[in-house]
Amino acid sequence: MYFFKPFLISFFYLTILLIVIFSNSTLYSQTTNYRYSVYKSNPLHNSFSEYNTTAGNSFLKDSMDFKYKPWESRSHFWIAVAELAVVEFIPWAMAKWGTKWDNPEENWANVSIKSWWNNIKSGWGYDGDAFLTNYFAHPYHGNLYYNVGRTNGFDFWESCSWSFSGSLLWEYFGEVTQPSINDWINTSLNGINLGEMLYRLSCMVTDNTKIGSERFWREIGGTLLSPVRGFNRLITGETSKVFPNPEESSPKKLVVTADAGIRKLDKDGNVNTKESVEDGLFSFELIYGNIFIGRIKKPFTAFDVAMSLSSNSPNLTSLQSFGRLYGWNLKRKTGNRQLFILTLNYNYTNNPGFVYGGTSVVPQYTARFGIAKKTRLIFNIGLDLIAMGATPNDYYIDPEGRNYDFGPGVGVNFTFAFTINRRNIFRITHTSKLLWTQSEPAESMHQLHFLWCEIEIPVRSYFAVGLGLGAYWRNSYYENFEDIKNRNSMARIYFKTVLD
Repeated sequence: MYFFKPFLISFFYLTILLIVIFSNSTLYSQTTNYRYSVYKSNPLHNSFSEYNTTAGNSFLKDSMDFKYKPWESRSHFWIAVAELAVVEFIPWAMAKWGTKWDNPEENWANVSIKSWWNNIKSGWGYDGDAFLTNYFAHPYHGNLYYNVGRTNGFDFWESCSWSFSGSLLWEYFGEVTQPSINDWINTSLNGINLGEMLYRLSCMVTDNTKIGSERFWREIGGTLLSPVRGFNRLITGETSKVFPNPEESSPKKLVVTADAGIRKLDKDGNVNTKESVEDGLFSFELIYGNIFIGRIKKPFTAFDVAMSLSSNSPNLTSLQSFGRLYGWNLKRKTGNRQLFILTLNYNYTNNPGFVYGGTSVVPQYTARFGIAKKTRLIFNIGLDLIAMGATPNDYYIDPEGRNYDFGPGVGVNFTFAFTINRRNIFRITHTSKLLWTQSEPAESMHQLHFLWCEIEIPVRSYFAVGLGLGAYWRNSYYENFEDIKNRNSMARIYFKTVLD
Protein backbone atom coordinates (compact mmCIF):
# COMPACT_ATOMS: atom_id res chain seq x y z
CA MET A 1 0.00 0.00 0.00
CA TYR A 2 2.84 2.38 0.82
CA PHE A 3 4.10 2.11 -2.75
CA PHE A 4 0.92 3.73 -4.08
CA LYS A 5 0.54 6.53 -1.55
CA PRO A 6 2.51 9.27 -3.38
CA PHE A 7 0.58 8.60 -6.56
CA LEU A 8 -2.75 8.80 -4.72
CA ILE A 9 -1.78 12.26 -3.52
CA SER A 10 -0.79 13.32 -7.04
CA PHE A 11 -4.12 12.06 -8.36
CA PHE A 12 -5.97 14.00 -5.66
CA TYR A 13 -4.31 17.32 -6.58
CA LEU A 14 -4.72 16.76 -10.31
CA THR A 15 -8.41 15.92 -9.98
CA ILE A 16 -9.13 19.15 -8.11
CA LEU A 17 -7.21 21.13 -10.72
CA LEU A 18 -9.13 19.57 -13.62
CA ILE A 19 -12.50 20.27 -12.03
CA VAL A 20 -11.75 23.94 -11.45
CA ILE A 21 -10.09 24.54 -14.83
CA PHE A 22 -12.95 22.95 -16.76
CA SER A 23 -15.41 25.09 -14.83
CA ASN A 24 -13.49 28.24 -15.78
CA SER A 25 -14.15 28.05 -19.52
CA THR A 26 -14.10 31.82 -20.09
CA LEU A 27 -10.36 32.19 -19.78
CA TYR A 28 -9.51 29.06 -21.69
CA SER A 29 -11.73 29.98 -24.60
CA GLN A 30 -9.47 32.94 -25.32
CA THR A 31 -7.12 32.64 -28.26
CA THR A 32 -3.74 34.14 -28.86
CA ASN A 33 -1.24 34.52 -31.64
CA TYR A 34 1.77 36.43 -30.54
CA ARG A 35 5.48 36.38 -30.17
CA TYR A 36 7.64 37.98 -27.53
CA SER A 37 11.17 38.30 -26.32
CA VAL A 38 12.11 38.03 -22.66
CA TYR A 39 14.75 39.56 -20.53
CA LYS A 40 15.55 39.15 -16.85
CA SER A 41 14.55 42.26 -15.00
CA ASN A 42 15.57 40.87 -11.61
CA PRO A 43 16.75 37.58 -10.12
CA LEU A 44 13.21 36.32 -9.66
CA HIS A 45 11.19 37.21 -12.73
CA ASN A 46 11.26 37.75 -16.46
CA SER A 47 9.66 40.73 -18.17
CA PHE A 48 8.59 41.28 -21.75
CA SER A 49 10.08 43.83 -24.09
CA GLU A 50 8.09 43.60 -27.30
CA TYR A 51 4.79 42.41 -28.70
CA ASN A 52 3.22 42.41 -32.10
CA THR A 53 -0.05 44.18 -32.64
CA THR A 54 -2.48 41.31 -33.16
CA ALA A 55 -5.72 41.29 -31.24
CA GLY A 56 -4.49 38.42 -29.08
CA ASN A 57 -1.40 40.34 -28.10
CA SER A 58 -3.43 43.42 -27.29
CA PHE A 59 -5.43 41.28 -24.88
CA LEU A 60 -2.23 39.88 -23.42
CA LYS A 61 -0.56 43.29 -23.05
CA ASP A 62 -3.59 44.75 -21.32
CA SER A 63 -3.83 41.71 -19.01
CA MET A 64 -0.14 41.40 -18.11
CA ASP A 65 0.37 42.30 -14.47
CA PHE A 66 4.01 43.34 -14.13
CA LYS A 67 3.51 44.44 -10.52
CA TYR A 68 2.03 41.14 -9.39
CA LYS A 69 3.99 39.40 -6.64
CA PRO A 70 3.79 35.64 -7.26
CA TRP A 71 2.72 33.33 -4.48
CA GLU A 72 6.17 31.77 -4.34
CA SER A 73 7.90 35.14 -3.83
CA ARG A 74 6.89 35.13 -0.15
CA SER A 75 6.83 32.33 2.43
CA HIS A 76 3.48 31.00 3.68
CA PHE A 77 4.29 28.89 6.71
CA TRP A 78 0.82 27.91 7.89
CA ILE A 79 -0.40 27.07 4.40
CA ALA A 80 2.62 24.81 4.05
CA VAL A 81 1.84 23.17 7.40
CA ALA A 82 -1.74 22.51 6.30
CA GLU A 83 -0.60 21.03 2.98
CA LEU A 84 1.96 18.85 4.72
CA ALA A 85 -0.87 17.52 6.88
CA VAL A 86 -2.87 16.72 3.72
CA VAL A 87 0.09 14.94 2.14
CA GLU A 88 0.48 12.86 5.32
CA PHE A 89 -3.24 12.24 5.85
CA ILE A 90 -4.33 10.98 2.41
CA PRO A 91 -2.26 7.76 2.29
CA TRP A 92 -2.80 7.12 5.99
CA ALA A 93 -6.59 7.43 5.58
CA MET A 94 -6.57 5.18 2.50
CA ALA A 95 -4.79 2.47 4.47
CA LYS A 96 -6.85 3.01 7.60
CA TRP A 97 -10.34 3.08 6.09
CA GLY A 98 -10.01 2.50 2.35
CA THR A 99 -8.16 -0.81 2.30
CA LYS A 100 -9.53 -4.24 3.13
CA TRP A 101 -6.98 -6.18 5.14
CA ASP A 102 -7.12 -9.99 5.34
CA ASN A 103 -5.51 -9.69 8.73
CA PRO A 104 -6.49 -6.39 10.44
CA GLU A 105 -3.41 -6.64 12.64
CA GLU A 106 -1.27 -6.06 9.53
CA ASN A 107 -2.78 -2.61 9.00
CA TRP A 108 0.18 -0.35 9.62
CA ALA A 109 -2.13 2.69 9.86
CA ASN A 110 -3.71 1.59 13.18
CA VAL A 111 -1.67 4.15 15.08
CA SER A 112 -2.38 5.25 18.62
CA ILE A 113 -0.71 7.08 21.45
CA LYS A 114 0.71 3.72 22.51
CA SER A 115 2.24 3.05 19.07
CA TRP A 116 3.67 6.57 18.98
CA TRP A 117 5.34 6.06 22.35
CA ASN A 118 6.65 2.64 21.29
CA ASN A 119 8.18 4.17 18.16
CA ILE A 120 9.87 6.89 20.20
CA LYS A 121 11.28 4.30 22.64
CA SER A 122 12.37 1.75 20.04
CA GLY A 123 14.55 4.11 18.03
CA TRP A 124 15.70 3.54 14.48
CA GLY A 125 15.73 0.28 12.52
CA TYR A 126 15.72 -0.94 8.92
CA ASP A 127 12.54 -2.00 7.14
CA GLY A 128 11.88 -4.98 4.86
CA ASP A 129 10.31 -3.20 1.88
CA ALA A 130 11.11 -4.23 -1.67
CA PHE A 131 13.71 -2.30 -3.65
CA LEU A 132 11.19 -0.48 -5.87
CA THR A 133 9.38 0.82 -2.79
CA ASN A 134 12.46 2.01 -0.92
CA TYR A 135 14.31 3.56 -3.84
CA PHE A 136 11.52 4.86 -6.05
CA ALA A 137 8.20 5.28 -4.21
CA HIS A 138 9.78 6.75 -1.08
CA PRO A 139 11.89 9.34 -2.95
CA TYR A 140 8.86 10.37 -5.00
CA HIS A 141 6.87 10.91 -1.83
CA GLY A 142 9.75 12.89 -0.36
CA ASN A 143 9.48 15.18 -3.37
CA LEU A 144 5.93 16.03 -2.25
CA TYR A 145 7.16 16.93 1.23
CA TYR A 146 9.89 19.10 -0.27
CA ASN A 147 7.52 20.94 -2.59
CA VAL A 148 5.14 21.71 0.26
CA GLY A 149 7.85 24.15 1.27
CA ARG A 150 9.26 25.07 -2.14
CA THR A 151 5.94 26.06 -3.66
CA ASN A 152 4.97 28.07 -0.60
CA GLY A 153 7.79 30.58 -0.92
CA PHE A 154 10.67 28.80 0.82
CA ASP A 155 14.02 28.58 -0.93
CA PHE A 156 15.97 25.39 -1.65
CA TRP A 157 17.71 25.08 1.71
CA GLU A 158 14.60 25.99 3.69
CA SER A 159 12.55 23.48 1.73
CA CYS A 160 15.00 20.73 2.65
CA SER A 161 13.74 21.00 6.23
CA TRP A 162 10.21 20.26 5.02
CA SER A 163 11.40 17.07 3.35
CA PHE A 164 13.24 15.88 6.46
CA SER A 165 10.40 16.93 8.79
CA GLY A 166 7.63 15.35 6.71
CA SER A 167 9.45 12.04 6.52
CA LEU A 168 10.33 12.13 10.22
CA LEU A 169 6.70 12.73 11.21
CA TRP A 170 5.58 9.82 9.04
CA GLU A 171 8.16 7.41 10.45
CA TYR A 172 7.23 8.11 14.06
CA PHE A 173 3.50 8.84 13.87
CA GLY A 174 2.17 7.54 10.52
CA GLU A 175 2.83 3.84 11.00
CA VAL A 176 2.80 1.33 13.84
CA THR A 177 6.09 -0.17 12.66
CA GLN A 178 9.50 0.80 13.99
CA PRO A 179 10.87 3.98 12.40
CA SER A 180 13.22 3.16 9.51
CA ILE A 181 16.45 5.10 9.20
CA ASN A 182 16.72 4.02 5.56
CA ASP A 183 13.27 5.45 4.83
CA TRP A 184 14.10 8.75 6.49
CA ILE A 185 17.34 9.21 4.55
CA ASN A 186 16.03 7.98 1.18
CA THR A 187 12.73 9.84 1.41
CA SER A 188 14.39 13.07 2.54
CA LEU A 189 17.58 13.34 0.47
CA ASN A 190 16.35 11.66 -2.70
CA GLY A 191 13.08 13.55 -2.28
CA ILE A 192 15.02 16.83 -2.26
CA ASN A 193 16.81 15.78 -5.43
CA LEU A 194 13.63 14.81 -7.30
CA GLY A 195 11.62 17.62 -5.75
CA GLU A 196 13.81 20.49 -6.94
CA MET A 197 14.15 19.00 -10.41
CA LEU A 198 10.41 18.46 -10.79
CA TYR A 199 9.74 21.95 -9.42
CA ARG A 200 12.01 23.53 -12.04
CA LEU A 201 10.63 21.38 -14.85
CA SER A 202 7.12 22.34 -13.80
CA CYS A 203 8.16 26.01 -14.02
CA MET A 204 9.40 25.36 -17.55
CA VAL A 205 6.22 23.63 -18.69
CA THR A 206 3.80 26.18 -17.27
CA ASP A 207 3.88 29.57 -18.98
CA ASN A 208 2.28 32.51 -17.22
CA THR A 209 2.16 34.49 -20.47
CA LYS A 210 0.02 32.00 -22.37
CA ILE A 211 -3.75 31.86 -22.65
CA GLY A 212 -6.22 29.62 -24.42
CA SER A 213 -5.87 25.89 -24.90
CA GLU A 214 -2.09 26.03 -24.73
CA ARG A 215 -2.27 27.52 -21.25
CA PHE A 216 -4.72 24.78 -20.22
CA TRP A 217 -2.48 21.91 -21.31
CA ARG A 218 0.62 23.56 -19.88
CA GLU A 219 -1.09 23.82 -16.49
CA ILE A 220 -2.01 20.14 -16.65
CA GLY A 221 1.54 19.20 -17.59
CA GLY A 222 3.03 21.32 -14.84
CA THR A 223 0.72 19.76 -12.28
CA LEU A 224 1.64 16.24 -13.36
CA LEU A 225 5.27 17.12 -12.75
CA SER A 226 4.68 18.89 -9.44
CA PRO A 227 1.18 18.24 -7.99
CA VAL A 228 1.68 20.47 -4.96
CA ARG A 229 2.77 23.38 -7.13
CA GLY A 230 -0.22 22.86 -9.42
CA PHE A 231 -2.53 22.88 -6.41
CA ASN A 232 -1.04 26.12 -5.07
CA ARG A 233 -1.33 27.79 -8.46
CA LEU A 234 -4.98 26.77 -8.45
CA ILE A 235 -5.94 28.09 -5.02
CA THR A 236 -4.07 31.36 -5.61
CA GLY A 237 -5.60 31.95 -9.05
CA GLU A 238 -2.24 31.76 -10.85
CA THR A 239 -3.50 29.09 -13.24
CA SER A 240 -5.42 31.85 -15.03
CA LYS A 241 -3.41 34.97 -14.23
CA VAL A 242 -1.14 36.55 -16.87
CA PHE A 243 2.16 37.67 -15.34
CA PRO A 244 5.93 37.30 -15.94
CA ASN A 245 7.63 33.93 -15.67
CA PRO A 246 10.17 33.02 -12.96
CA GLU A 247 13.84 32.53 -13.78
CA GLU A 248 13.55 28.77 -13.26
CA SER A 249 11.52 28.60 -16.48
CA SER A 250 14.52 29.70 -18.59
CA PRO A 251 17.67 27.63 -17.92
CA LYS A 252 21.00 28.54 -19.49
CA LYS A 253 20.78 25.39 -21.57
CA LEU A 254 18.29 22.59 -22.11
CA VAL A 255 19.24 19.36 -23.87
CA VAL A 256 16.96 16.36 -24.26
CA THR A 257 18.21 13.05 -25.63
CA ALA A 258 16.33 9.83 -26.32
CA ASP A 259 17.72 6.52 -27.51
CA ALA A 260 16.30 3.08 -28.26
CA GLY A 261 18.07 -0.19 -28.87
CA ILE A 262 18.94 -3.66 -27.63
CA ARG A 263 20.74 -4.60 -24.43
CA LYS A 264 22.40 -7.90 -23.58
CA LEU A 265 23.73 -8.65 -20.10
CA ASP A 266 24.63 -11.54 -17.82
CA LYS A 267 21.57 -12.42 -15.80
CA ASP A 268 22.87 -13.25 -12.32
CA GLY A 269 26.61 -12.63 -12.44
CA ASN A 270 27.53 -16.11 -11.26
CA VAL A 271 31.12 -16.72 -12.39
CA ASN A 272 30.51 -20.47 -12.76
CA THR A 273 27.22 -20.53 -14.69
CA LYS A 274 26.74 -17.75 -17.20
CA GLU A 275 23.20 -16.99 -18.39
CA SER A 276 22.49 -13.94 -20.52
CA VAL A 277 19.29 -12.02 -21.15
CA GLU A 278 18.35 -9.69 -23.97
CA ASP A 279 15.81 -6.89 -23.84
CA GLY A 280 14.73 -3.76 -25.61
CA LEU A 281 15.81 -0.59 -23.85
CA PHE A 282 14.51 2.97 -24.18
CA SER A 283 16.50 5.71 -22.45
CA PHE A 284 15.77 9.36 -21.85
CA GLU A 285 18.08 12.09 -20.53
CA LEU A 286 17.39 15.72 -19.72
CA ILE A 287 20.16 18.24 -19.03
CA TYR A 288 18.96 21.46 -17.41
CA GLY A 289 21.43 24.33 -17.33
CA ASN A 290 25.18 24.12 -17.85
CA ILE A 291 27.36 22.61 -15.15
CA PHE A 292 30.23 24.96 -16.10
CA ILE A 293 28.45 28.31 -16.24
CA GLY A 294 25.56 30.22 -14.74
CA ARG A 295 24.88 30.84 -11.09
CA ILE A 296 27.14 28.07 -9.79
CA LYS A 297 26.56 29.00 -6.16
CA LYS A 298 22.80 28.56 -6.39
CA PRO A 299 21.49 24.98 -5.92
CA PHE A 300 20.22 23.06 -8.93
CA THR A 301 20.68 25.76 -11.53
CA ALA A 302 22.23 22.81 -13.37
CA PHE A 303 21.09 19.21 -13.10
CA ASP A 304 20.95 16.00 -15.11
CA VAL A 305 18.33 13.25 -14.93
CA ALA A 306 18.37 10.00 -16.93
CA MET A 307 15.81 7.18 -17.02
CA SER A 308 15.77 3.79 -18.77
CA LEU A 309 12.78 1.54 -19.44
CA SER A 310 13.13 -2.14 -20.34
CA SER A 311 10.86 -4.41 -22.36
CA ASN A 312 11.38 -7.06 -19.68
CA SER A 313 10.83 -7.04 -15.93
CA PRO A 314 11.70 -4.87 -14.09
CA ASN A 315 10.41 -2.27 -16.55
CA LEU A 316 11.91 0.68 -14.69
CA THR A 317 15.53 -0.39 -14.93
CA SER A 318 17.35 2.84 -14.17
CA LEU A 319 16.72 6.32 -12.76
CA GLN A 320 19.73 8.47 -12.00
CA SER A 321 20.11 12.16 -11.34
CA PHE A 322 22.41 14.74 -9.87
CA GLY A 323 22.07 18.43 -9.16
CA ARG A 324 24.77 20.99 -8.53
CA LEU A 325 24.54 22.29 -4.96
CA TYR A 326 27.45 24.71 -4.97
CA GLY A 327 30.49 25.48 -7.07
CA TRP A 328 33.81 27.31 -7.09
CA ASN A 329 35.58 28.52 -10.23
CA LEU A 330 39.19 27.30 -10.17
CA LYS A 331 40.35 28.49 -13.57
CA ARG A 332 38.57 30.14 -16.45
CA LYS A 333 39.67 31.23 -19.88
CA THR A 334 38.23 31.13 -23.40
CA GLY A 335 37.06 27.62 -24.15
CA ASN A 336 38.35 26.16 -20.87
CA ARG A 337 36.71 25.77 -17.49
CA GLN A 338 37.86 24.16 -14.25
CA LEU A 339 35.54 23.93 -11.27
CA PHE A 340 35.18 22.29 -7.90
CA ILE A 341 31.53 21.50 -7.23
CA LEU A 342 29.26 19.69 -4.80
CA THR A 343 26.41 17.63 -6.20
CA LEU A 344 23.48 15.76 -4.65
CA ASN A 345 23.14 12.38 -6.38
CA TYR A 346 20.30 9.85 -6.60
CA ASN A 347 20.80 6.36 -8.03
CA TYR A 348 18.25 3.66 -8.80
CA THR A 349 19.57 0.71 -10.83
CA ASN A 350 17.49 -2.45 -11.08
CA ASN A 351 18.09 -4.95 -13.87
CA PRO A 352 18.35 -8.76 -14.16
CA GLY A 353 22.12 -8.59 -13.72
CA PHE A 354 22.63 -6.29 -10.74
CA VAL A 355 20.90 -3.92 -8.33
CA TYR A 356 22.10 -0.75 -6.65
CA GLY A 357 20.36 2.11 -4.89
CA GLY A 358 21.97 5.12 -3.34
CA THR A 359 21.82 8.68 -2.15
CA SER A 360 25.04 10.63 -1.81
CA VAL A 361 26.81 13.96 -1.78
CA VAL A 362 29.71 14.14 -4.22
CA PRO A 363 32.52 16.74 -4.01
CA GLN A 364 34.23 16.66 -7.38
CA TYR A 365 36.68 18.31 -9.73
CA THR A 366 35.32 18.83 -13.23
CA ALA A 367 37.03 20.40 -16.22
CA ARG A 368 36.37 21.21 -19.85
CA PHE A 369 39.21 21.84 -22.30
CA GLY A 370 38.82 23.14 -25.82
CA ILE A 371 41.28 21.42 -28.19
CA ALA A 372 39.84 22.64 -31.52
CA LYS A 373 36.82 24.48 -32.82
CA LYS A 374 33.72 22.89 -31.23
CA THR A 375 35.88 19.99 -30.00
CA ARG A 376 36.32 19.45 -26.28
CA LEU A 377 37.64 17.10 -23.66
CA ILE A 378 35.64 16.74 -20.45
CA PHE A 379 37.13 15.28 -17.30
CA ASN A 380 35.53 14.59 -13.93
CA ILE A 381 36.64 12.88 -10.73
CA GLY A 382 34.65 12.84 -7.50
CA LEU A 383 34.46 11.36 -4.02
CA ASP A 384 31.11 9.60 -3.50
CA LEU A 385 29.96 10.13 0.11
CA ILE A 386 27.10 7.62 0.37
CA ALA A 387 24.54 8.38 3.06
CA MET A 388 22.55 5.22 2.31
CA GLY A 389 23.42 2.57 -0.26
CA ALA A 390 21.77 -0.74 -1.11
CA THR A 391 23.13 -3.85 -2.82
CA PRO A 392 21.96 -7.49 -2.89
CA ASN A 393 22.49 -9.88 0.02
CA ASP A 394 23.03 -13.42 -1.23
CA TYR A 395 21.71 -15.14 1.93
CA TYR A 396 18.79 -13.04 3.20
CA ILE A 397 15.19 -12.45 2.14
CA ASP A 398 12.85 -10.47 4.39
CA PRO A 399 9.19 -11.60 4.57
CA GLU A 400 8.20 -8.19 3.16
CA GLY A 401 10.45 -8.61 0.12
CA ARG A 402 13.83 -7.08 0.96
CA ASN A 403 16.72 -9.17 -0.38
CA TYR A 404 19.42 -6.51 -0.16
CA ASP A 405 21.64 -4.84 2.43
CA PHE A 406 21.61 -1.23 3.61
CA GLY A 407 24.51 0.84 4.74
CA PRO A 408 26.64 3.95 4.36
CA GLY A 409 29.71 3.94 2.19
CA VAL A 410 32.29 5.76 0.16
CA GLY A 411 33.28 5.62 -3.48
CA VAL A 412 35.18 7.22 -6.33
CA ASN A 413 33.64 8.30 -9.65
CA PHE A 414 35.59 9.01 -12.83
CA THR A 415 34.42 10.21 -16.25
CA PHE A 416 36.27 11.15 -19.42
CA ALA A 417 34.51 12.30 -22.60
CA PHE A 418 35.47 13.52 -26.07
CA THR A 419 32.82 15.76 -27.65
CA ILE A 420 32.26 17.46 -31.02
CA ASN A 421 29.52 20.06 -31.37
CA ARG A 422 28.49 19.23 -27.79
CA ARG A 423 27.82 15.60 -28.77
CA ASN A 424 29.57 12.72 -27.02
CA ILE A 425 31.75 10.83 -29.49
CA PHE A 426 33.51 8.78 -26.84
CA ARG A 427 32.83 8.48 -23.13
CA ILE A 428 34.20 6.22 -20.44
CA THR A 429 32.87 6.06 -16.86
CA HIS A 430 34.13 4.12 -13.88
CA THR A 431 32.77 4.00 -10.36
CA SER A 432 33.91 2.05 -7.29
CA LYS A 433 32.00 1.87 -4.02
CA LEU A 434 32.45 0.30 -0.60
CA LEU A 435 29.36 -0.30 1.56
CA TRP A 436 29.31 -1.31 5.22
CA THR A 437 26.10 -3.19 6.01
CA GLN A 438 24.07 -1.83 8.92
CA SER A 439 20.76 -3.60 8.30
CA GLU A 440 19.88 -7.13 9.39
CA PRO A 441 21.98 -9.23 8.88
CA ALA A 442 24.78 -6.76 9.46
CA GLU A 443 27.81 -9.03 9.18
CA SER A 444 28.76 -8.14 5.60
CA MET A 445 30.65 -5.65 3.46
CA HIS A 446 30.37 -5.05 -0.29
CA GLN A 447 32.80 -3.75 -2.91
CA LEU A 448 31.07 -2.59 -6.10
CA HIS A 449 32.64 -1.63 -9.41
CA PHE A 450 31.08 -0.51 -12.67
CA LEU A 451 32.88 0.31 -15.91
CA TRP A 452 31.05 1.64 -18.98
CA CYS A 453 32.32 2.79 -22.36
CA GLU A 454 30.28 4.40 -25.17
CA ILE A 455 31.10 5.27 -28.76
CA GLU A 456 28.62 7.29 -30.82
CA ILE A 457 28.81 7.98 -34.56
CA PRO A 458 26.86 11.10 -35.65
CA VAL A 459 24.73 10.59 -38.76
CA ARG A 460 23.04 13.99 -38.59
CA SER A 461 23.35 16.88 -36.15
CA TYR A 462 20.40 15.43 -34.25
CA PHE A 463 20.87 11.69 -34.86
CA ALA A 464 23.58 9.14 -33.97
CA VAL A 465 24.27 5.42 -33.78
CA GLY A 466 25.89 4.15 -30.59
CA LEU A 467 27.62 1.14 -29.09
CA GLY A 468 28.08 0.64 -25.36
CA LEU A 469 30.16 -1.99 -23.54
CA GLY A 470 30.44 -2.41 -19.81
CA ALA A 471 31.17 -4.63 -16.84
CA TYR A 472 29.94 -4.78 -13.27
CA TRP A 473 31.52 -6.76 -10.50
CA ARG A 474 30.62 -7.19 -6.84
CA ASN A 475 32.72 -8.69 -4.07
CA SER A 476 30.58 -9.43 -1.00
CA TYR A 477 32.25 -10.50 2.24
CA TYR A 478 30.14 -12.29 4.87
CA GLU A 479 31.21 -13.08 8.41
CA ASN A 480 29.07 -16.22 8.75
CA PHE A 481 28.71 -17.33 5.12
CA GLU A 482 30.85 -17.97 2.10
CA ASP A 483 32.01 -14.84 0.29
CA ILE A 484 30.50 -14.13 -3.12
CA LYS A 485 32.10 -12.75 -6.28
CA ASN A 486 29.73 -11.73 -9.07
CA ARG A 487 30.74 -10.64 -12.55
CA ASN A 488 28.38 -9.15 -15.13
CA SER A 489 29.11 -7.97 -18.65
CA MET A 490 26.73 -5.80 -20.66
CA ALA A 491 26.47 -4.50 -24.22
CA ARG A 492 24.14 -2.09 -26.00
CA ILE A 493 23.48 -1.08 -29.59
CA TYR A 494 21.19 1.91 -29.99
CA PHE A 495 19.95 4.83 -32.06
CA LYS A 496 20.00 8.25 -30.44
CA THR A 497 18.37 11.59 -31.14
CA VAL A 498 19.20 14.94 -29.56
CA LEU A 499 17.05 18.04 -29.11
CA ASP A 500 18.58 21.28 -27.86
